[in-house]
Amino acid sequence: MWLNSALSALIGILLTESPVSACILVIVLTIHLYVKKQLMFLLMYSAVIAAFLMLSSSGHTVLSDFDWTDNEAGSYKGPVLFEDDVQVDGDLLSGTLTAGEKKLRFNYYIGSEEEQRFIKAHMPYYTRCPVDLRLQRVLPNTNGLKFNYDEYLSFQGIHYTAKVTTFDRTSCQPLKPVGIDWLKKYRLQLADWLMTLPHERMAYVVALTLGDTRYLSTDELTALKALGIYHLYAISGSHVALLSVQLFYVLKRLYVPLLYSRMVILVLIPLYALLTGCSPSVLRASLFIFLYILLKPFGMTLLDSLALSFLLFLLYDIQLIMDIGFQLSYIISFVLIFTGRLFDGKPAPAVFIMTTFFAQMASLPVLLLHFNTIQWSGFITNLLFVPFFTFLLFPLCTLILLAAMFFHVVPSVLLDMLTVLFKINDALIALFNGLHLPETVISNQWAVFYIMIAAVVCYGIYCCYRSTSAGLSVMASLCLLLMCWPWPKEADRVTFVDVGQGDSTIVESMGKVMVIDTGGQLTFDSAPWKERRKASSTADFSVIPLLTERGYDTIDYLLLTHPDQDHFGEAVQLLHHFDINYLIINPVSFGAEKYKETLAAAAENHTKVIDSRRLPAMKLGHAQLHLMNIDSSAGDENDSSIVTFVKLKQLTYLLMADLPADKEQQITSQLSGITVNVLKIGHHGSETSTSDALLDRLKPNYAVISAGRNNRFGHPHSSVIRRLETRGISILNTQRDGKVEFEDNALITGKKAIKKTRQ
Repeated sequence: MWLNSALSALIGILLTESPVSACILVIVLTIHLYVKKQLMFLLMYSAVIAAFLMLSSSGHTVLSDFDWTDNEAGSYKGPVLFEDDVQVDGDLLSGTLTAGEKKLRFNYYIGSEEEQRFIKAHMPYYTRCPVDLRLQRVLPNTNGLKFNYDEYLSFQGIHYTAKVTTFDRTSCQPLKPVGIDWLKKYRLQLADWLMTLPHERMAYVVALTLGDTRYLSTDELTALKALGIYHLYAISGSHVALLSVQLFYVLKRLYVPLLYSRMVILVLIPLYALLTGCSPSVLRASLFIFLYILLKPFGMTLLDSLALSFLLFLLYDIQLIMDIGFQLSYIISFVLIFTGRLFDGKPAPAVFIMTTFFAQMASLPVLLLHFNTIQWSGFITNLLFVPFFTFLLFPLCTLILLAAMFFHVVPSVLLDMLTVLFKINDALIALFNGLHLPETVISNQWAVFYIMIAAVVCYGIYCCYRSTSAGLSVMASLCLLLMCWPWPKEADRVTFVDVGQGDSTIVESMGKVMVIDTGGQLTFDSAPWKERRKASSTADFSVIPLLTERGYDTIDYLLLTHPDQDHFGEAVQLLHHFDINYLIINPVSFGAEKYKETLAAAAENHTKVIDSRRLPAMKLGHAQLHLMNIDSSAGDENDSSIVTFVKLKQLTYLLMADLPADKEQQITSQLSGITVNVLKIGHHGSETSTSDALLDRLKPNYAVISAGRNNRFGHPHSSVIRRLETRGISILNTQRDGKVEFEDNALITGKKAIKKTRQ
């Protein structure tokens, strides 16, 4: 009953999000009831579907539209309450605060190393402080991608971000949290204390035991995700299950009666969930174990306990269904419980291999839906890392945590053992990194594609009950199909990516792709204390996911027009993330020495470097490209900008990079008799570019401007806008429109894409 009720609840939610998926699950539910001769309960389950449909509709967040050129939303001066997720990273203090009755995500830029030391010594957890702040609306993903930060925050009840401008830390008043808040604060202080221990890998111990990844750098987290073992470092349901088994084993060896052992676990598991940050997967596992132990005497099965916990969570907060960890946790748990009988009588190694394989297969549809990528290395790495973590690293880290909690001191022998285990861990990571195991990237597909993958996995599991080899063959065949199938990428399009104050253009044709500039944030030399572990990258939220969602794992050509940070600043990031066949630069341009790190990354990743002076023209699928101003060594970086002319099907494009007006004449002289439909305006709309002579000569239909919102340069300049409007040229501005994309002569913008998905 509980399993069918959970399935009915899921159907009700999916009716608003994915009607096709919901209809398929209705058929599955009906067939199941027919086989079990329980069709008389169909009306009851229909009521459950209707109830959760209404609950899902009422809980659906409607996000208002606004002018994207200005996201400022007022100011506030007064006391605020800092929450438990406040953290210091270099010169940035960030986290959540409550101002009045509004919950806000905030940033505060620390002014000096002395101030940083003071804040670290007096972390404002649950502290009330007077501040001045500026409110900002939260932008959706302006490139029309899957992940939207505004939705992510909205699910947490946060609708604004804030930039704290003044922060009077001397007037702060710490509150005395009680109950759950006290335990949360204790967790943070315990993590901070552990980080003072003399061991370089203590950040990993904090992540493994307390679920706190604040101290792990972006590079460290990326490396773990690339190997498919990040879930081992992020506290999840598997850690709760492992702790429960270890605790039960210890109590059994101490001859504690079964009833008292259950009572101890019922008390400690909820406390552990609170101590590790209450992530959805931990809460799921904790509630599941709690319900099973409590209700097993009344005939509650594992599947019933899982289904009941699913229903209770959705009744508490239906938005939890949107959490990826929540989805993975329930899907994998369901599959492992459902396949449990297959392991009867099999040796432990076989059981371990099969459970690892089933867990990986169960996660495939969710990972493809959200990330477009399958890390095949996870099938192999988990076979070694899971037992290593289960029997060695996790128990040792748990001992270190207990020593810190109860004695406030950690014996040096435990730290020495930790050093040995991390040497083994590093050796395993180096081994798998050296193997260069493949990954599969698949572009966004219709919902039926993910349903079919899930159906094949389910069919394979069903076959396992008749013949293990037949079932495994079905699932292995699915893996081979996903790995080897030539997923088509036939679009002919040019995309001007919204990268803020910068430039990046993507040209695609016949499965080939060229990236012209990467965007990048302006950087300045800074003191070591300002360096951040969680370094933000423009490409991580724009170019990289855009290419990934289109199914690319290889970039054919990366062209860097000139060595300005806002044009080439993310090149190293792209070189590390994608296989890039060719890098095109002008090696004699002014400031070319800035390419040093980029060229080193290219050499490391075996990317061939092409001198732009030797490549005046080229083809990319159906696209014809001509590079101009390719041999300039003028005394200014902008003067050396490579200008790109693109002809793709019926449209022509001219990308001016940052070329100033006094250099435009030599470009137009090379375009005699050529029509330009789309002009990428030079230098982000600066008044030093886009002369009257250029516009009169080219007569473009569209002008595309790439500039950051509220940028300090005032781009685009009013005089440039006036020149364009006077000539009746349609203006497309990434500030207002997000990405600008021409596909088969159709115009698509990021703003239109967002509106379409939220109608």
